[in-house]
Amino acid sequence: MNNGLIKAPARPDLLQIFLQDEDGQNILGIDDGALRQSLRIEIVNTSGRDLELQPIAHTALSGRIYHFAVSFRPGTLVDISSISLREIAEGWTMQGQGNTLYFGMAEKTVIPQGERMTLTLESISAASEGGSRGTRVEIKYDQLLYQGSNETISGSRLQYLNIVNQRGKKQIPLYVGFLGSNTILNDGQENELTLTIQSLPNMSVPFIDLSPQEVSNTLENSSITKVGSPANSTSVLSLQDIQLGKISPTEAQIANSIIVKPDNSKRAEGILKCRGANEGTLDQATKFTITFDVAATESDAPQDWALLNTNDADEVRISVESNQENWGFGGKETQGISPQWSYICQKGWQVSGRQELLRLKITNLKTILKSGYANLYVHFENIPGYWDGYITVPIHKGPLVYREDSAGKVGCVGIGTDEPQAKLHVKPSSGLDGLRVEGNTKISGDLEIQGDIKFESKPFQIKKFTGGDFPQIDTKYSALHWVVIIAGFRPDVPSSDKPARGQRVFTFVSNGTWKIRADSMGPIEKGWQINVLAIRKNWVDVISLI
Repeated sequence: MNNGLIKAPARPDLLQIFLQDEDGQNILGIDDGALRQSLRIEIVNTSGRDLELQPIAHTALSGRIYHFAVSFRPGTLVDISSISLREIAEGWTMQGQGNTLYFGMAEKTVIPQGERMTLTLESISAASEGGSRGTRVEIKYDQLLYQGSNETISGSRLQYLNIVNQRGKKQIPLYVGFLGSNTILNDGQENELTLTIQSLPNMSVPFIDLSPQEVSNTLENSSITKVGSPANSTSVLSLQDIQLGKISPTEAQIANSIIVKPDNSKRAEGILKCRGANEGTLDQATKFTITFDVAATESDAPQDWALLNTNDADEVRISVESNQENWGFGGKETQGISPQWSYICQKGWQVSGRQELLRLKITNLKTILKSGYANLYVHFENIPGYWDGYITVPIHKGPLVYREDSAGKVGCVGIGTDEPQAKLHVKPSSGLDGLRVEGNTKISGDLEIQGDIKFESKPFQIKKFTGGDFPQIDTKYSALHWVVIIAGFRPDVPSSDKPARGQRVFTFVSNGTWKIRADSMGPIEKGWQINVLAIRKNWVDVISLI
């Protein structure tokens, strides 16, 4: 079958492959076949050379001879035989075997460098067993050549696919937001926010709440993986332990427990260990996952869209502030460079009307990224009767924050502090002035100042002038901004027996500036001295003038 072709070593950068739904997301829904979903397999030639697909006859396509093979983990799909291939070009054939779909092209085909080829799967649905989860898909390729070469190329890539619930209503009546302000300082200081998740008045749904009959069916039928509990659940029991006879719970214990079936493809959730179970997963328990946009620390690109950089993101802490009895911590993981925190519903209860489901305290938020809005995301899974999805909550980074103080007063603004204790609380950073005001400023009411007041141009100035041949002096003080008065005078009195008979000294305005004049009543005296006091005009209340 090789037609004289030889094998070339696999190259990891040969192809870039994406698994995406119609909206460009790596998502496959649990929908019981109602949505007629499609999944695109996009194959991009990143080898730097044109690639050639050697023809494979329809009858020759098999698990050994193919161009592309897409392998799903057992239990991922509802029915692989119901999947069809949307015809985008002549010559493609698809064949399903086990959990793998094989694709072959009957004609010689070239994928130019940098170009992509798309295969679209239709009528594909994820199996409901296991609930919302993540899974890996292996995509293999074979019978490829560099154009003009006789070396065949083969290899494989792993892609991540999110399995999400898309049964029930698409729009969920949840409110997610911050209690108080959504602002944080972006000067590197620690910030704190409180996130609340609430049901809206038209929401009525039980969280992991099963009837006694459903619990009984779960125990008796090993193919059922529905996970849940009655509303008064107090413990977690492993279905496998019960079936193997490792434990023999009483009917009362079963009636008050969350029943879980092990899933070896997933790690055990931390909440199970907290509540006494050694294995299994809360596959269909309601879960909220918190994450936010993170920028790479070493990147030179604009980062105003991100909340934190990678260094600061590692320091964030999130904890349950209320409803702790209903929620358990599902662990902290990293998706790409963004951390995410999961909270799993560990006690069933009925939600009806407006009710706070979960309140989280987010602390140690430190950022030095540019001012602007960034997004925090709250993903929700397995809320009975609704699709899985997420809600975006904006956070504003900037030089000031809005808070309520400890006494509950509304409208406290902090500059340089995350905990303002006044209507305006300014805390200067090192090397910066706390407050600088230029231009006219008016203060009504009492003003308490602790510390020195410094003015770049002081409102009171005293200056000495000395007379000469001409008995008039221009002080250069503008009449628009200053009032000038005499603050002291020393006449040039001679030491002879003919003293001066006196002088008249006064200030006046001429040509827009304040002048001084001295009229001698005796001999000419050239050495007279005068002090003037200049006061800023907006500091003077003028009652009357001569």
